Order: sequence, then structure tokens, then C-alpha cells
Amino acid sequence: MYHGTEEFAADIRLTFSNATCYNPPSNKVHIMADKLNKIFETGWKVLEAKWSNGDTRIVKGSVLSRQSRESSAVSEDTSSVRQFNSKQDANWRD
Repeated sequence: MYHGTEEFAADIRLTFSNATCYNPPSNKVHIMADKLNKIFETGWKVLEAKWSNGDTRIVKGSVLSRQSRESSAVSEDTSSVRQFNSKQDANWRD
């Protein structure tokens, strides 16, 4: 359980950092992590601005609807990553 929003954000950032650190820049995981990190940071700034103004409500779709438009470009890459992962799983079983 997180004791604050910054702990949560730190874990998300660490996940993306690890993905880019341990995968070369041409790797799809690295590329996807870069894209998702940008989407996260954009949405996080919006939430922080709301919270600093005293608004603690998170309205469904407010930040996410904007982010979903941006992430639609990522969906094709996500499919590629799934295909890659399934191939890797098959290789591990052999």
C-alpha cells in the first residue's frame, strides 16, 4: 500500500526507468517504456495541478480520455510487444 501519491509515482517511474535501462534503445520494450512514460508524466502533471488547487476528485475520463487518444498510437506497439512476449515464452518452454 502506498502512503502517498509520490510513492506511487516513484514506482511507476522506476518501472519505466528499468525498462529503458535494461533494454537497448532499439528494443520495443525500451521504445514502449519511453512512450508510456511520456503519457504518464503528462497525465500526472494534470493530476498534480488539480490536487494543488484543492480538487481531490478524479473524474472518470477527465485525464484518461486525453491520454487514451495519445495512447492509441501506442496500441500497435503493444500488440508487437505481446507477440514478442509470446514468442519468448515459447522459446523458454523449448
